[in-house]
Amino acid sequence: MPIESFMYVPFFREVIVTDQQEVERYKQISEGLVEEYPDEWGAEWAKNCGTWNSHGVFDNILREDDRFSELLQKIIPHIKQYAHILDIDTTESELHLHESWVNAAKPRHFQECHEHGFSYISGVYYTHVPENGGDFVMQNPLAFEWPFAENGSSPLGAQHKVQPRTGELIIFPSNIEHNVEKNMSDEYRYSLAFNVGLQEL
Repeated sequence: MPIESFMYVPFFREVIVTDQQEVERYKQISEGLVEEYPDEWGAEWAKNCGTWNSHGVFDNILREDDRFSELLQKIIPHIKQYAHILDIDTTESELHLHESWVNAAKPRHFQECHEHGFSYISGVYYTHVPENGGDFVMQNPLAFEWPFAENGSSPLGAQHKVQPRTGELIIFPSNIEHNVEKNMSDEYRYSLAFNVGLQEL
């Protein structure tokens, strides 16, 4: 499993969909959702950060919309392997993908810095990333705890940037603050995000 890390934070990234017909199909589904439900709850959220999402239409789109069933089957094994790397105890509980949604960022729109509460593992599958579509940015959890220099700066990098690719899956700990930079292209940037927790057996 291709694991990268920054300051002891392991994260997974790999292109998991390479078939161009499948890539295009997920893009078209995302486009259709935005066109069909432009004023749902996710549009209100977009007023805060500029990125529409499918909450209010589907609260767990990977499980509720059969058009993503093939993609879900590709994602699940990576979630399980990543949970093993994090040493998440599943002796009395099992991993549960409890939330998933589509994001759509218009040109010049972004995703503000946030974390995902009530979860252990989070991830994002990039349905369509145009050129200059914006980096996925993880904030270094140690940067603000490390002793500062006299000038008030930290000797540690405050963030780690990943330039996402269409068809790529990125998985990371839910408590890591993250954001997505402004989409500087003339196209929409589409992604599908999810949260994984534990439920009792």
